[in-house]
Amino acid sequence: MKHALILTEARGQAIHLREDANVNLLQAAHLAQRFARKGFATRLRLILDGGQSPEEYSVLCHLEDDVVERFRRTVAAAPDPARARRDVVREVRETLLPVALRTALPGLADDLFFAPVVAQVSGVHPRLRHLLLAAPHPLVDAGRVEEYEALLSAHQGSGYLDLEEGVARHALARALDGEAALVDVSALRPSLDPRAWFQATEVRAVVDADLREKESGRAGPDFHSRLIGLFPAVPQGDGRFYFNSPTSCRLEHGRARILPRDRFGILGLRGSERVDFPRLRAFLAEQEEGRGRRLVGVKYPYTARILAASVAREAAALAHDGPVTVVFIEGSEGTVNPATGGLLDALLGGFVAPFADYHRFVARDAVRKQLPIQPGGLPLIQDALGRLVPSSFSPPVDDDRLFAAPPAATSRAVSTIGEGWA
Repeated sequence: MKHALILTEARGQAIHLREDANVNLLQAAHLAQRFARKGFATRLRLILDGGQSPEEYSVLCHLEDDVVERFRRTVAAAPDPARARRDVVREVRETLLPVALRTALPGLADDLFFAPVVAQVSGVHPRLRHLLLAAPHPLVDAGRVEEYEALLSAHQGSGYLDLEEGVARHALARALDGEAALVDVSALRPSLDPRAWFQATEVRAVVDADLREKESGRAGPDFHSRLIGLFPAVPQGDGRFYFNSPTSCRLEHGRARILPRDRFGILGLRGSERVDFPRLRAFLAEQEEGRGRRLVGVKYPYTARILAASVAREAAALAHDGPVTVVFIEGSEGTVNPATGGLLDALLGGFVAPFADYHRFVARDAVRKQLPIQPGGLPLIQDALGRLVPSSFSPPVDDDRLFAAPPAATSRAVSTIGEGWA
């Protein structure tokens, strides 16, 4: 049996039309449909990163620089910065988010940006149609606004990542059409329960190995070697915690230094904290036991290592049954972050090379630039965007190479599967 394992990003397509995931998901569906028709047992895995707030990940990144700078100046010049931070966050949410969010856990500051892994959808924008259609765009199908609104409403009370996954699955079912039953779709995402975040084999292996290296003094001297892929919750002085993955955690003078941050420096967060490694491990242990107030989340570079190991293990299991093709689709030309999608690409290529054929695609910049810069979800642009998808790949799809039966893994390659993945 020939196997195809496709990996793509699935964050942002629920709330903003300019997100790369809108194109990447349809590219993944296009290839999955073609693999299935050619007799491959086809699997599609959706990456839902739970670290960076929805506002930063999917909204602020598409605003003009002067708008973001206005937010920064508002906080920096305010006599009461704490109140100004809350006001700016509220403005962003009320004017640019299709849904209202709240934290699923007590003790977290939900009037600041916070990680989607602890976010719930608490409502739908009261003027959703106006928000979506204020600026007409040729890709936007106004006739599907009610369908999109129904999707948002159906996820009220659910986790924010559930909404992202739900919108992705809805779009994929439509795109795959008759082949939907032939493609196995599942998500690679953190649990809603913080006690489970560090229990998976791949997660624990990556975290333990890196913390041992950092504590032993064997880590390299460069900045990236000192990064710790965790983001602890940071006390705010009012009994609550700021919990968002732009918070930096890195090795410094034999200890972990924690610096609260937001992606664009809007909140003007200050200060830092140093904790020793036994205390950092205690945070994780307390969280697993369900008795810790100080949450710790997983971020890059750990996330890339964990995802790569998980996908490689699945591909390796398939390699025992027959030849395997692994495809990674993420980002667009000129937008791939070398520390996130770029790192995952490098790791995947290295991990699966001994036993699978590996391919990497992004979206053409010319296609990305046609996407509307406005709030909304993939269903609103799916039909028009779908017509652009066959020619949206960079590099262009080489049918002879991509769909040729990949060579079967050698017995020696299969016997070494998993070496060095942590």
